[in-house]
Amino acid sequence: MMATGPVLTPKQILAHHSPAQFEEFVYEWLLALKQEGYVDVVQLGGAHDGGADVAAFLTARRTDDRWHCYQCKHYGKALTPAIAYVEILKIIAVVAVGKYRTLPER
Repeated sequence: MMATGPVLTPKQILAHHSPAQFEEFVYEWLLALKQEGYVDVVQLGGAHDGGADVAAFLTARRTDDRWHCYQCKHYGKALTPAIAYVEILKIIAVVAVGKYRTLPER
């Protein structure tokens, strides 16, 4: 007879993901949502992602039209406004300099 460890909840499993694994999880989750109206989903994460780790596009015009931006942060404690505002500002800044043409809807 084999002993098994405790069963982890989905939230506990996600808490043990590395930042790269968490970003991959979000990407795969959004791919599954393509049937909900996304035309395409791309993983952009990296040092120069412009504040968008994963982008989900509602039209073929991608960031020139309606899209959703997902910044995949994996903190050990609750997100504070001071941290969130910096992340929101990143996406506004890259739209201002023309890297993306429109602000994401989400």
